Amino acid sequence: MIFSSFEFIIFFLFYFFLHYLLKLRLRVYLIIFGSLFFYAYWNPLYVFIPIFLALTAWFASAWINNEKIINYKRFKLFLSLVILFLPLIFFKYSEFFITGIINIKNINLNWFPNSLPIGISFITFTVIAYIIEVYKNQYPYETSFKTLLAYILFFPQLIAGPILRPHELIGQIKKPKKFSEGSFYFGFTLFTIGLIKKIFFADQIAKIIDPIWSLPAEASFYEILIAIYGFSVQIYMDFSGYIDMAVGLALILGVKLPINFNKPYLATSLIDFWRRWHITLSAWLKDFIYIPLGGSRNGYILQVRNLFITMFIGGLWHGAGWNFLIWGGLHGFILGITHFFLKFNYKLKLHNKLKIFLTFNLVTFLWIFFRSENFSDSIFIINKLVTNSQSLSNGTSINIFAFFLIIIPLVIHKYDNHALIEKNIKKISPFAILPIMFIFCILGLFLNYNNSPAFIYFDF
Repeated sequence: MIFSSFEFIIFFLFYFFLHYLLKLRLRVYLIIFGSLFFYAYWNPLYVFIPIFLALTAWFASAWINNEKIINYKRFKLFLSLVILFLPLIFFKYSEFFITGIINIKNINLNWFPNSLPIGISFITFTVIAYIIEVYKNQYPYETSFKTLLAYILFFPQLIAGPILRPHELIGQIKKPKKFSEGSFYFGFTLFTIGLIKKIFFADQIAKIIDPIWSLPAEASFYEILIAIYGFSVQIYMDFSGYIDMAVGLALILGVKLPINFNKPYLATSLIDFWRRWHITLSAWLKDFIYIPLGGSRNGYILQVRNLFITMFIGGLWHGAGWNFLIWGGLHGFILGITHFFLKFNYKLKLHNKLKIFLTFNLVTFLWIFFRSENFSDSIFIINKLVTNSQSLSNGTSINIFAFFLIIIPLVIHKYDNHALIEKNIKKISPFAILPIMFIFCILGLFLNYNNSPAFIYFDF
């Protein structure tokens, strides 16, 4: 079920009805069974994966928590992490490893699954966060399996985040809140904003640029530009739209989730960008990879190594392909260069608006590797961009709709902030704004009737 589909709306209305009627102590069971139904709707065969990961995390955390000898405790953590990573490695990376890394071409790959279990990367990173925090005594071992299972399964964030730490959700599951009109109003507002981002912008941009990305050899220079900048806006509107909807749904249910975006295309450097984009993933990579590697503690050279390894893994997390590895590696390399200037207190004396412009274009250029079907297509598109430039006037009349779909989100980007939205809607009567949001929801659902494409990050 896509959040922007009729099926999900029917599911959520039924879920909310039960949520409202049930006693607070019984809501944990509704989270578990409702979320299992939500996940199984995609592919019932894969519903065992989050259950297996939750069971493993529960037994492993108890096993680790009871160990007093530090070397044995480390070994138990290592073995637990290996087991937890196995489903992700098998389903997402085994085929790439066999055909792309060790280069075995003549092998029967019929035993590989035809589709990736949805949200497997997000679920895996969530359980890993729990295990490591128990190991470090940053969070107590959760004795109740149903609470841990509800934390892992909570359906608004189950498929594409935000990636939650135990303290961000488990306490709210144990002590659920009563219905709040304020939370419902703000949650419905965020859900509607996310729906608008997804249906009215991301999906419409996709209809224009997907054919260009599929056949770049047949595209003109102007179409290539539209595809590149269009994807930069599409992925933000798509992913932040999902997060807005997830946070909104959780608020309606009385649960507060962390923000995952903070106006990333207003970043003044690549370092600043990663503090604003997919914030929970950036924090996860920093806390569980970058800092354990040494962070910036052991000199600049090792810091650059740590940055490169962290971003390389970040690229691999997004997808099993050389293009994702190159994308992550380039981010790591450029972050290393940026830290070099910071280390020697050399700051470019540029106006903030120019820094924002340069950072946005750098991020947009790097999205080429992320979006391309493969690494060869990335190189082809870059080569075409550099060697086959034409006047932009050749295609403006044909793609004027795409131009506005790209420009409008960039113009209003500075207002895309949950705190600002909450502050402003408090000034407006619910009787004035709720009907408008309801109309947008109905229009969006009809616009996407029987044609609701999945969110981009569902593939990760």
